[in-house]
Amino acid sequence: MRIVILRLIALYVMVMGLATGIHVILTPWLYQDATSTPAAWVVMNPMNVAAALLILILSVVRKIRYDRSRREEGATESTVQHIDVNVPAYVAAMLSILYPLNTIQEAVSGDSILDIWYYLDAALAVLGTAVGIRILRGTGLRIFYD
Repeated sequence: MRIVILRLIALYVMVMGLATGIHVILTPWLYQDATSTPAAWVVMNPMNVAAALLILILSVVRKIRYDRSRREEGATESTVQHIDVNVPAYVAAMLSILYPLNTIQEAVSGDSILDIWYYLDAALAVLGTAVGIRILRGTGLRIFYD
């Protein structure tokens, strides 16, 4: 049951990452004359907040496990593995702070700071897809292997 839940979460964050990435790329062509936030973003932003929080939880759990394993006797230090574990956790923490903040600010004021959305959406697209793939691989699903 645990693996099924993890795979569903992985699929959710991966689909949200891919959908956000595709939508970011298509936004300039789809909404050339838009004066307010397009309806698709109004729907996707709260879903992305949930995805960012799920990514944060999964990344922090992975970071805690990694930190505990380093304290064990005979543990080896690897800079690549350290970066591989810590960067997603801290980027997810940043997204989990900024995504809800900007979503609420946009909902309350009706005004959005477009420049920051490009960075947030691009980060969520990359991180969501990467974390989703990592979780699917970790649950034994052979996805995107050579």
